[in-house]
Amino acid sequence: MVAADWTETAEVVGRDEELDTLARFVDDVEQRPTALILEGDAGVGKTTLWRSAIRIARESGQRVLTAGGAPIETQMAFAGLGDLLEAAVDDVLPALPRPQRDALRATLLLEESSVPQGARVVSAALLTGLRALAADTPVLVAVDDVHWLDRASAGALSFAIRRLQDERIAVLVAARTGERSELLLDLMRVPFAYRVGRITVGPLSFGAIRHLLLSRTDVRLTRPLLRRVYETSGGNPFFALELARALARREVPPEPGEPLPVPPDLSRLLADSIRRLPSGTREALLVTALLARPSLETIAQAIGPSGENALGPALDANIVEFLDGAIRFTHPLLRSTIHAEAPAATRMHWHRRLVGVVSDVEERAQHLALASHIPDDNVAEQLAAAGARARARRARCGCGTARACGSPDARGPARRARAPQPRGGRCGPRIR
Repeated sequence: MVAADWTETAEVVGRDEELDTLARFVDDVEQRPTALILEGDAGVGKTTLWRSAIRIARESGQRVLTAGGAPIETQMAFAGLGDLLEAAVDDVLPALPRPQRDALRATLLLEESSVPQGARVVSAALLTGLRALAADTPVLVAVDDVHWLDRASAGALSFAIRRLQDERIAVLVAARTGERSELLLDLMRVPFAYRVGRITVGPLSFGAIRHLLLSRTDVRLTRPLLRRVYETSGGNPFFALELARALARREVPPEPGEPLPVPPDLSRLLADSIRRLPSGTREALLVTALLARPSLETIAQAIGPSGENALGPALDANIVEFLDGAIRFTHPLLRSTIHAEAPAATRMHWHRRLVGVVSDVEERAQHLALASHIPDDNVAEQLAAAGARARARRARCGCGTARACGSPDARGPARRARAPQPRGGRCGPRIR
């Protein structure tokens, strides 16, 4: 059985300078607000450094609030805010004045509320809560994949950060190079902008890649072959690991001058790794990829009792990991590859199955929409009802419409569910 408390404990390879910068950044919050941006290409190691900063902060006694963006959650307003405050909500709520407390409880779905709250009261509640936490101990707010953070959460966080003065609060965000994020722009406009640092996470050296492969795999490559792996991967640790594993699957190593066994693009390489897993594991991985917040319990409910153990081989293959009790793909490309490799009919089957499993109203509406391919009045009515509830709750974003704040609006899918569609058409919001 997979242990739910499994965490990554492997050493960080080839990043001594970055680790020193992170340690100074964590220490600096003892004085006044500060922020740091980790930026780099996919697979280069941003998340590894992000987790290292969290570990350093916790070891120094700081309070750490974490959130990680995901492509599917960009359509779920305040999903990031819920993650950020999940472990601290019992300490935050008592410190809030009643209007802020009521608004935050409704936003975090801790109670029903038919009264829409404005964006300001939710954002003010976050600011008040952060200040209350920081009064007792320094606070690190850490957001991974900030470019995928839902717009409502990003807006509330920006509101709070821009109003920090002398609080002991540090903000750490990790972002992929080239991705846009309003929160990143706002970090450059805060009153303490001169204390906002940036680490560009680049490729590892040849020696670091060699050490990485020795410590993370059982693959032993000759130096010339190792050099070719390094050059082909461009020093990207994730790509180097996948190339080494591809080589390990060959019975005979490539001859000098023979091309490495690398498919034309990495997605094919990843798909090859996934196809080698047991069928039950591949099935569990697809369900994991379709869920907004995958958990062992939800996967077992969807698949059956075998689902609880099915992810074991994927954990051993470093495709998924458990972090703070949540299941997470070790790289976003893995989730995309699993989704793309599955036939459309198979994806629709699991979307239909997940409609009866997930509890979140908006996520259920997404699965219902993606499981429908022909006009259906019943589907349209359920989508419209979910959309109405979502728009009422998202009114507190202050964006004017649910679509503006990035939350799903079921009116379009509902209309498409009633209207005639071309053969093979699909209704509902598209998961990107």
